[in-house]
Amino acid sequence: KTLSFAYIDGKGIIPALIIAILTTELYQFMKKKNFGKITMPPGVPPSLSDVFASLFPGMILITVYIFIFIFFRSFDTSFASFIFTKLA
Repeated sequence: KTLSFAYIDGKGIIPALIIAILTTELYQFMKKKNFGKITMPPGVPPSLSDVFASLFPGMILITVYIFIFIFFRSFDTSFASFIFTKLA
């Protein structure tokens, strides 16, 4: 099987906006709740601690989107085509 490039043009803007908004909101929610915050020793600069605190929510989001991709792929469709079938 190959990936479909049917939604690379203007048709893909709606699913892209949905994914972008969802990703931003989930990331901000996890950052506000200190999800995955790693306690560093006192000698570690705060900027380095913030980098590590950002890695964990990012890995969670990537994992969630991989499972969403696998879910839609098991039904031989994509998220974009699912959105357009629901809108039509």
